[in-house]
Amino acid sequence: MVDRNVQRKTAATKVKTEAAKDSVKKEVAAKPTRIFYVSANEEPISFDIRIKGQKIKPYWTNNKKTLVWDVPLDLEAAFDAHEFVVKKRIIKSDKG
Repeated sequence: MVDRNVQRKTAATKVKTEAAKDSVKKEVAAKPTRIFYVSANEEPISFDIRIKGQKIKPYWTNNKKTLVWDVPLDLEAAFDAHEFVVKKRIIKSDKG
């Protein structure tokens, strides 16, 4: 026969562990994995940007005037160092 106190402690530990795992999952899901950059002015053509051997292709906004680059978070520092970002032709979006 199992002691009821042991059963209660086991059940309580299980619930607390599951709650902790759920909160960690929510935190991980809340962290962005990508960052967006937008052309500061209207662009007549679309152009790719190569960062650390990866080609980052932009897409047009709804008005077909500006471009948006969807950059992985691990390439953010390298993208920030790109000539067009330094010269403010491309700017970091404050929306994720």
